[in-house]
Amino acid sequence: MFRTRKYWVFLVQSSAIVLPRRFFETPEAERAFLGAAMARMPETARARSGDAVAAAG
Repeated sequence: MFRTRKYWVFLVQSSAIVLPRRFFETPEAERAFLGAAMARMPETARARSGDAVAAAG
């Protein structure tokens, strides 16, 4: 999972899922979503997702 200026991009088995950052009403909602998404990812995937780790706090 990585962040661009306007999107979060999830790479799942070579398929990209693009989530517009405007989807979130508040920064807190964005952080909560990222935390929940990372909780479902294996440790190796979290290790490759530095943007998400930093944004989730």
